[in-house]
Parts: sequence; structure tokens; C-alpha cells
Amino acid sequence: MEIKVKFTASVFLIFTLLVISANSYVYPHDRVSALAGEIRGTVYLEYRVNILNTVTVTKDAVLKIKPGSALVCLNPQARLIVYGSIQALGDKGEPIYFESPLPGSSWLGIRLKGSSGPNIFKYCRFRRAATALEVDNSRAFIRQCRFRQNKAPLKIRGEQTRLKVIENSFRDNLSNRLIAGKIVPSQVLFEHNYWRDKKFDGKNNQTYNGIRFSPLADDPTDWTTE
Repeated sequence: MEIKVKFTASVFLIFTLLVISANSYVYPHDRVSALAGEIRGTVYLEYRVNILNTVTVTKDAVLKIKPGSALVCLNPQARLIVYGSIQALGDKGEPIYFESPLPGSSWLGIRLKGSSGPNIFKYCRFRRAATALEVDNSRAFIRQCRFRQNKAPLKIRGEQTRLKVIENSFRDNLSNRLIAGKIVPSQVLFEHNYWRDKKFDGKNNQTYNGIRFSPLADDPTDWTTE
């Protein structure tokens, strides 16, 4: 079956380079791509993908990321903006990474903006972002992911947001100001998440802006590799 990928050449850039990355000790790939601009149609990403500038998944476009892939942002002012759909389905042995490459560096993270999805993140690793994942008037399902070393792991805004956050690990993040705008608390579900952040442990703050965080998880190792 032929899979067609439609893109705008002037603003969408993707190169496939058969080289060994300087950071290949982090990701077990020797195949590296580079990405910037707009994504249209259905696009599949795999191996290591360097984000050079802001990437926009346009309305009605679908970005699918294969298990074991790593999206590594080299530009601290760049982010991934999703108006269409993103499906990042890793597995326990092959998680998907979203991060900047080096300790002390950062990037702006992923923003779902007015997206009805489906937006699914499973067995993903979010690290070293200003805001790892922002859900803005969008639908998303986040399960068995790990958020570490971000300034903020997750931000939620918008009365159209529909969000489920189940069996994830939040630790060593600087801030957990989760609510960034008006929401409908009954449409946001947190269950069985593990919290160990500097300013939020989940145990003493089981209700926040009308959102319940319990039941909590005591140990995330059953579903993430801590």
C-alpha cells in the first residue's frame, strides 16, 4: 500500500542523513533527520529527528511518531504546534523522546491548539522544556509517560479542553502550575499518576482548581522505566 505525504516545499524541510550523531550515546540510532516548518497530510517520523525551528502540524494533518524515535529540539525558541493530530505511541522497551539535547538547555515544548485530535501520547519521555506539553482547547490522552527536568511539565487551558492523564510520572520539574486559563474541571481526569516535584508532590494538593489528582500512584516502575 502506498502512503502519500503531502508537504509545502518552501516551508517544510526534512533531510535524511546517514551519519552518526554527536549525541548518539543517548539514542540508539545512527539515522538522523532534520525538521522545520509546516506538516500537511499524514507524516510518519522515526529514528532521531532534529527540530531546527518551530514545526506546525496544520489543521487536518496527522503526525505519527514511531516507537523508539527521538524528537530533539536544537533551537531554544522553537516548539511543536499541533492544530491537527499527533499520535506518539511508544512502548515500554522503545519510548519516544521529546527533549533538548543537553543538560541546562531547553526548548518551548509541544502545544496543542484547538485540536480535536486524536492526540495520544503513550510511553513518551518529556525532558528539558519550558512547558513540556500545553493543552489549549484540545483533546488529548496521556498515559504511561514521564515528565522530568522541565520548567513546567503540563499546562491546561480552555473550556473546550478534554484531557485524560493516567499512570504518568512527574518528577524533578520546577513548577506545576497546571492551570493556565479557564477550564471545565469535569472534563479533565487525573488518575494513578506519580508526583515527586520540587513544589508539588500530589499528596498534599489532591485538589487543584476543581481538579482531583487522586487516586495517586506510589511507584511508577510498573509502567515507566524510572
